[in-house]
Amino acid sequence: MFVINPVRWLDTANPSTIRALRFTLGVTLSFAVSLAVTWPLYYITPIFVAKFLGSSAPCPTLRMGAVVALVIALGCAAGLAVSLVTGQYPVVCLLTIAILLFHIFYANVRGSSPLVVMFFLLGVTAIPLMGLESFALATTVAGGLLLSASLALIFVWIAYGLIPDRVGATQVSAPKKEQSTLSSHEKIRSAAISTLVVLPVVVLFYTYKMTDLLLVLVFIAILAQQPDIKLGIKGSIGLIVGNTLGGLVAIGFYNLLIAVPSFVFLILMTSALALVFSEQIFSGKPRAGLYAAAFSTLILLVGSTTGDFGGDAASKFYTRITHVIIAATYIVGAFAFLELLSRRRQKLDAAEEYKPHEYINVV
Repeated sequence: MFVINPVRWLDTANPSTIRALRFTLGVTLSFAVSLAVTWPLYYITPIFVAKFLGSSAPCPTLRMGAVVALVIALGCAAGLAVSLVTGQYPVVCLLTIAILLFHIFYANVRGSSPLVVMFFLLGVTAIPLMGLESFALATTVAGGLLLSASLALIFVWIAYGLIPDRVGATQVSAPKKEQSTLSSHEKIRSAAISTLVVLPVVVLFYTYKMTDLLLVLVFIAILAQQPDIKLGIKGSIGLIVGNTLGGLVAIGFYNLLIAVPSFVFLILMTSALALVFSEQIFSGKPRAGLYAAAFSTLILLVGSTTGDFGGDAASKFYTRITHVIIAATYIVGAFAFLELLSRRRQKLDAAEEYKPHEYINVV
């Protein structure tokens, strides 16, 4: 439930207010430029901006920006290499993807950066799938992803330059990822489970060239990073709720644009919604993450329906929600099935271990 407090936005001494205003400026500016220029995957840029500015982490340095760009480039390069080298050999291609998926999931449980894991998952799943249509399409997707992320960093730096943190204000660092307490065997097992869950979907998509359902594959790969049935259900529900909220707002936004088809009105509405959502994102409440996911959905739907390749926001919304539900249902079902098999295996091992041994006395 939104609780709008305009007076709070005038309190420039509040760090949360500064972050909210900077978030609004960065997202609005990147959204306006993206719609005006429309490069490949242009509508991804404001989503990246929202991800960077929606965090309480300090402004990324030039070195950090270079590292992010390098990570994205490596993820895209990995996908292009798989598509180019093994694209004509389906079995080799799928085996290569399986090996890469295992190593990516293993790096995830070892505590690698979520950003690194995310882009490498996108690189080895989405880009080779696009390569089934043509290598040129895969190259376009990879280039658009890299360009959008690089431009997002520029907009982030502009936003920090125009609305910097107050001198002497307490800097809030990004929360450190908890160190994994899993043993080496448990880490390998976790990565293997995630790979086993994602691989059948990859085989299905690559066999039938289901490029139109790419979103399902992406969601499944993202949700499979944590092979825990309870966390899987929680993450799936959160994903559905966030996408539903963002989609409903996007439908209303789209209908307003039909009534007032003006670029200026579009930007003003984007700015207003960014300000409202940012108040919830920086509220510190447990549900702040849902509003961040909802805003990303809103930007994606509005951006992809108002550009040169636009369509109906309502139909895209329902399609997106359907894809999310399919991915969430599969993840929960697959993890539950594997958990059931694991428990049955443990019971059999326990029964075998405690089975009384017969001793033969030799006189």
